Amino acid sequence: MALLNRNGERNKEAGSGKGDGGDQVAEVIVFRRRKAILRMARYSLLKKVIGITALIFVLFSFIFGFMTIKGEDMAPAVRDGDIVLFFRLGREYDPSDLLVYEHDGEKYIGRVAAASGTSLGKSEKGVLLINGRIHPPQKKNGLFYDTYARSKIGYPFTLQAGEYFVLGDRRDGAKDSRDFGPVMKDDIKGKVFSVIRKKNI
Repeated sequence: MALLNRNGERNKEAGSGKGDGGDQVAEVIVFRRRKAILRMARYSLLKKVIGITALIFVLFSFIFGFMTIKGEDMAPAVRDGDIVLFFRLGREYDPSDLLVYEHDGEKYIGRVAAASGTSLGKSEKGVLLINGRIHPPQKKNGLFYDTYARSKIGYPFTLQAGEYFVLGDRRDGAKDSRDFGPVMKDDIKGKVFSVIRKKNI
């Protein structure tokens, strides 16, 4: 019985050794599977990040744009430090549209006052005339102020095809078409569709 017991114990120990080896192989397989799953998840996440980044690049390079405003030319509608988002693909613009445009390599923001076919002049008092009529006065601090033409360009003249006369809302200090003349369509970067306020950032 003792011999059998010893054999039995030896056989049991041998069986236990085989079990431990099998467990180790199983653990290695599980570890490798988890590692492969984690690697695939990382690869999938990387592809998504690259895809989203590429999409944002395309959207804001060819379809949309943004600009941080410097100065108070468009106050109170848009103020210094605000961010405007604009749509690049528009081809026609109407009076009152808010545009981002470029002049001498610098970007500006302004509102369309007149489009092609419109005649501009100035009254004896220097007030801006559009098709012979005084441009609507601007309201400031409860009072109305006329829009005065400036002597930097000659009046009268008529806007040609693809030309826009653009003004800043703050007439007394804005730099706009009264300083450098009509804005060409090719110089327009886009039409503003949203404003992100500086105080909300």
